[in-house]
Amino acid sequence: MNISIATATFYNTPFTEALELIKRAGFESIELDTYWTGGDNWEVTQHLRNIRPREVLKIIRESGLRINSLHDMGGVIFKDTDTLIGAGTYEYLEFGEKDIPCLVFHAPHKKTDDRSWWSGYAPKAAEDLKALKDRFLVCIENIQNFPGYQTSLIDPAEMLAFVRDNGLYINIDTTHYAQCGIDIVSAAKFVRDYVKGVHFSDYKDGKRHLFPGEGVLELKGFVNSLKLDGLHALTLECNIPYEKGRPEVSVESMKRARSYVESLIL
Repeated sequence: MNISIATATFYNTPFTEALELIKRAGFESIELDTYWTGGDNWEVTQHLRNIRPREVLKIIRESGLRINSLHDMGGVIFKDTDTLIGAGTYEYLEFGEKDIPCLVFHAPHKKTDDRSWWSGYAPKAAEDLKALKDRFLVCIENIQNFPGYQTSLIDPAEMLAFVRDNGLYINIDTTHYAQCGIDIVSAAKFVRDYVKGVHFSDYKDGKRHLFPGEGVLELKGFVNSLKLDGLHALTLECNIPYEKGRPEVSVESMKRARSYVESLIL
């Protein structure tokens, strides 16, 4: 199992600087979070806004870091013919297939009031991912509902059925289950045979992606409920402080977060 960190942790920090900080903290691998804009004027991973995927891959190779997983940050569906796979993701796979062992996609979410939309779209989602699953480890990440949207696969039982039936796997996000009022320990026990990735953070009173130990989640019980020997990656996706000109602030925080995870595994 690899312990990595999500590059979107430093979404407002120049990408090359973010990689330097991650490497200084002792990490050997990253989750590469793609740039995405859409939905209701959403924008994520802003530090990649004007960098083409081919150039991003080149920068990572030169940094000496490895890519544990590529996280497609989209997943918004407006009509049933839309694909859940971002255009940028295809470009990453064209130029970096040998660098990318695992793909993580958000559970599709559609701007609609129709709660039954997923039953009609699920075959399309499965077909889109079919061409990828023979070349990559493909995971679906649980996410929460958004105002005006209906999110698929929030229920762990529905998530398990979908991935099991389609040769896919699960990337559990601890914060997103907490946002939905789902106990992370129970969820981990229920889907553990299909969990290959984790987005790891704490949660409290609506505050998301807290530093491990600063929230109320039973993180030790969660980790103990996973099949760690079958896990591809545990990715830190939590709040890491950043102060311009003081790299040690971020570096020491990342070291503490990694040590926290390692203490749970031992």
